[in-house]
Amino acid sequence: MGSGRGLRLDFSDPMAARDVFAAERIDILVNNAGIIRRDDAVDFSEADWDAVMDVNLKAVFFTCQAFARAAIPRGRGKIVNIASLSGQRGANGRAAYGASKAAAHNATLTLALELAGSGVRINVVAPGFIETDMTSKIPMATREVGRRLNSMMQGGNPIDVGEAIAFFAEPGSAGVTGIYFFLLPQGADRAADAAYLIIGGIVVIALAALALIVAGHPRDEVVEAVLAPPSVPGRMELVSTDDPDAPQGVVDYAHT
Repeated sequence: MGSGRGLRLDFSDPMAARDVFAAERIDILVNNAGIIRRDDAVDFSEADWDAVMDVNLKAVFFTCQAFARAAIPRGRGKIVNIASLSGQRGANGRAAYGASKAAAHNATLTLALELAGSGVRINVVAPGFIETDMTSKIPMATREVGRRLNSMMQGGNPIDVGEAIAFFAEPGSAGVTGIYFFLLPQGADRAADAAYLIIGGIVVIALAALALIVAGHPRDEVVEAVLAPPSVPGRMELVSTDDPDAPQGVVDYAHT
């Protein structure tokens, strides 16, 4: 096992990345840091927009730039940028997040083209729904839909993301660059399938609950309305099915 050490840095400041790569030999870069701010597009603040772009786009690009400057003279280096499916499709409240991930993807493609002849490889891993502490706090129905939006119809685990990153970081992937790797890719018809599954599940649960209610209601407690000559005009007597001569209650009714 190798050893490592942690550094506390603000990578939204381009100078921080330049200083690190100038002082340290680093062969593999994984841009995993990211933030999200949620709000409707018409209400999104400039401050929140800038915060998301600073971390998710600016920091990613300038960290890749600083790494490439140090790696090109060595003739090798691996970069893996972590993207999101939100960068490929719209999502309510995620205008800045989706835009930042889409822009980072495009920047990665450009870097892959420009660095191809230098020995530096750069790829993207885009996870789908991953089972984490954060996603466990998502409402159950939304969480179930998210799990079933991919081809495998299930959520992934953090180790799945780690294994994908490890592939692009290892020597065996030296001939791979500019790849956008979907982890748990979304099928074209999965959104509709997920919706049908959720609706079907709700119907099944409702029917099961109704069956339990009926099964738990003893037969001798069932009553019916009998239009026998009422003892009081304007009323209908409720009598037990087991004892038609024993009124169980009365209900007022009106003549038409």
